[in-house]
This record gives sequence, structure tokens and C-alpha cells, in this order.
Amino acid sequence: TKRFGPYTPSIKATRDRKLDYAITEDSAVLGGAEIHFSDGFGYTLWAVDFNLAAMARGVARVTNLAGRPNAKRVFWTPDNSGGKPSPGPQVRAPFPAAMFVADFVGKGEPSAVKEIKTGGDLTSAYAMYDNKSGKLQRVALVNMRLYNGTASAKRERMTFQVNVGTGVKEVKVRRLRADKGV
Repeated sequence: TKRFGPYTPSIKATRDRKLDYAITEDSAVLGGAEIHFSDGFGYTLWAVDFNLAAMARGVARVTNLAGRPNAKRVFWTPDNSGGKPSPGPQVRAPFPAAMFVADFVGKGEPSAVKEIKTGGDLTSAYAMYDNKSGKLQRVALVNMRLYNGTASAKRERMTFQVNVGTGVKEVKVRRLRADKGV
């Protein structure tokens, strides 16, 4: 999220003029996830965090890398045109991130997204509120701690406490995960 710093004045200027601010080719513009995460679950988590952080900062649209078939950051490779680096057909790391973000956004009336401070470098949280009522609709928690399911180390446990307010009798929890981690 520190990468948004240089763009903050431009985002504010467009919003002040009631214009939409769009980020296209986000991986190229803002550096993307580290290269060794670019085709694994680490990139999926980076893309979720990036898109939700953009929403919280007032970015109206994010277009992820469209790129060539052999780029590791594309949504999918439709065939073998990507060659050895990107054999196909296959779904790539950004695809499940897009599904997660779409579920978080949902359908219906426009909503406001706010970033919640977690106090950690490897965790982030976002809340979505109904624009009309101001009521909390959804919360997204992102844990970017490295986990390698092929190693012998145990997976670390992480606990989040979420205050959803009074009168809430039921919540639905969904997880985006990879059995083997990165």
C-alpha cells in the first residue's frame, strides 16, 4: 500500500473534480508482487490486497495485467501459445483474486470501502459499508504470511477479532486459500 503514495495527489485531484481515477496494467505501474511470487498464491493474495487498497483510496477502476500468454501475471493462458514458461490451458494466480474481490464488492447499491489498521506488515483488513445506511456489509481479512505446505514447518495460527456491532445474529465466512501455500 506504500506504493500508492506518489499517486495520492492525483487520485484526490480527480475525485475533487468528480472524475474517476483508474489504474491500468497495475502490475507494471506499481511494481506488482515480488517476482518469485508472480505466478503463485502469493501473487493472488497481493492482488486481493492491492485491489481492495485501491478501492479504499477512491480508485474507481483497476485493470490487471492483460499481457501476453507467457506473462506470469495474466488471468489465464488459453492454450500453449505461452510456451514453456506458461503452458496452457491454465488459470493463473490473478484469477482467484478477481473472484474474491468480486464477491467482496457484491451486487446492488454502491458501497464505501475503508481500510482497517491491523498493526501488522503482513496482514490487512477492509470493511465495506452500505452508502445509504452506513451499516457494515462485509469484512475482508488478508493474511500474507508465507506458508509453504511442502516444507515440514507447521502452519502458523492467526486470530482476528472483528466487532460487527449489535443486532448481528449470523455471519457468513468464506476463505480463499491454497493447500500448499505459495
